This record gives sequence, structure tokens and C-alpha cells, in this order.
Amino acid sequence: MTITWKIETLRVARQHAELEDVVISADWRATATDENGLTATCNNTVTFGEPDHDCFLPFLGLAEEDVLRWAFNSGVDKDLVEASLASQIAAQINPPIVNLPGPWLVSQQVEAPVQPPAEEPPVEQPTEPPVSPIE
Repeated sequence: MTITWKIETLRVARQHAELEDVVISADWRATATDENGLTATCNNTVTFGEPDHDCFLPFLGLAEEDVLRWAFNSGVDKDLVEASLASQIAAQINPPIVNLPGPWLVSQQVEAPVQPPAEEPPVEQPTEPPVSPIE
């Protein structure tokens, strides 16, 4: 199974704590795909705490991996999300809940009527030629 993490949207404060363009939250999405093409997704928003002036990264220098690291350090439980995705795919393969017809419907299945064998045409009995009167 392949799991892909993406940051989809960043909310940025133009000015915050004497810093410019500070990311204050991010929308993330995790998508799992198994070898048969089944997929599962999970997405949410994570809010970040106050920026650290000593290790602040300028907005234009950010990479998606930086924001994902912040997300995991800010409460996004990577292992739990990935286990949930695996569980969703397993449920697609072997659904825990299915729709079935009532057992009374299964026992009343309509069977094709049995056709009686075709009747053979009657065999004609040979007839004796008519007897003509004696003359």
C-alpha cells in the first residue's frame, strides 16, 4: 500500500509576532492506494502554535515536507491516520456490513417450470382395404 501526504491549503498571517507571512494552519490530506487500485483518504486541518523566532522559515523558502513535519509535531498522529487508511481499504475488500436479501426471499426463488415431454403423434394403424360385395 502506498500512502501519500499532501498539504492542500495554507492559512498565512501577513504580519504576526514581528514576522511576515507566518503559516498559522494547514489543510492536509493523506491518500492510501493498494496494489489493486483501491483508495482511501483522510483529511483535516491542523493549527500551528506560535512561531519560533530562532528557527523561523521564510514563507517562500518552505517545502511541503517542512509543513508536514510541523503538522506531525502539532498533533496529527501519522501512525493513527495511516492505520485508519489501511482499515478503510480492508473494509472495501471485506465489508463488515453488507446488503443481503431476506432468507424468505432466497427460499422463494422462482424456478423454471418443468415442461412435460412432448407427446408423440399417434401411430396410424394399417387398415385393410374395404371388402367389396360379391357379385
